[in-house]
Amino acid sequence: MNYHPDDYQPVPATAAEIEIEDRYRYWNARVFSREAAAALVVAEILLRLVQAKEGGK
Repeated sequence: MNYHPDDYQPVPATAAEIEIEDRYRYWNARVFSREAAAALVVAEILLRLVQAKEGGK
């Protein structure tokens, strides 16, 4: 299949995707590697999930 740039239809981002991108930019500006920034974003997500499961402690 031939790809043409005009065929690309962007998918609207969800609020969660926008927030993840914002947090990645935040951490990427403060640490030395993209991998570290991504790991910190994942850690934040996991922390929020645990806090939500425990009732927001």
